[in-house]
Amino acid sequence: MKKVENRKKSNVAEKIAVIILGALLIAYSLSIILVLLWGLLSSLKSENDFMNNLLGLPTINNPEWFDRINDPDSSYKTLFWLENYVLVIRRFNFPASTSFFVGNREVTHTTENNFFGMLFNSVVYAFGNGFVQAIIPAIMAYMCAKYRYKFSKVLYITVIVVMTLPIVGAYPSELTLLRNLGLYDTWYGNFIQRCSFTGMYFLVFYEFFKGVPDTYSEAAEIDGASQFAVMFRIYIPLASKIIGSVFLIRFIFFWNDFSSIELYMPTHPTLAYFIYALGAGKKISSDMTTNPRKIAACMILALPTLILFLLLHNKVMGSMTLGGIKG
Repeated sequence: MKKVENRKKSNVAEKIAVIILGALLIAYSLSIILVLLWGLLSSLKSENDFMNNLLGLPTINNPEWFDRINDPDSSYKTLFWLENYVLVIRRFNFPASTSFFVGNREVTHTTENNFFGMLFNSVVYAFGNGFVQAIIPAIMAYMCAKYRYKFSKVLYITVIVVMTLPIVGAYPSELTLLRNLGLYDTWYGNFIQRCSFTGMYFLVFYEFFKGVPDTYSEAAEIDGASQFAVMFRIYIPLASKIIGSVFLIRFIFFWNDFSSIELYMPTHPTLAYFIYALGAGKKISSDMTTNPRKIAACMILALPTLILFLLLHNKVMGSMTLGGIKG
């Protein structure tokens, strides 16, 4: 009887915990959705409408809207509340420059950037770095898990040590090294810089490859497959869902990253850096000074990652299954 009562109490406690956890998750989700909804509605307002109607819907019969539409000198014959997006895309200029010394020689980089140029930089920066930081740890983890040498153990211990010990004050020496090697403020220098296998994802891939039986590689080697074929045609495809998940996470991180751009690639601004520059008061076109246009720029930045996650979350976040080998 006591066991039955204890089970009933534990079941009640579990149900209460699930309800509380579910309520917290719903509240958290609503907080994100409401912020995005507020941003969308605010981006469809004029500056006056935004200041006088902060939490309400866009005012359709706004006199400012009629004046703009009926103005024969207006450059845009579009609905006023969409003009914020039009201006973000078509009417701003964002100059970027940097100068530094390599020995006694001064090096100067200067660029003029528009929306499409920064969109290109964002795609290359996020996609390229996301791919590099998904595939490099996977390859290194495979090497350490499947090739049982002393050096493999050294690499594994190195990853643990790097994750444990904080590295402070490395930026000045890193910047000096990149500039002296001619890698600073360049795409190839950026990708080389991201080729690191240390971190949590190395451990995730390592445990996955350790759990995959060696029967796969043994069967392939009997059929004459090389070591590269075994890795790239068997084991890497088996880890494709994990690689996809890591790529999606890192893509979103780099898509929203502005600090690394400012530090390492100042003349290759991305959309995230443009949003940061708007908030920091840097030299931006006067068309971008109103709050609704700044919010419209933020909504444009958020849209690609939202679409990417909605399209890929079922594939990359699903359960991972491995097939068997026929005897």
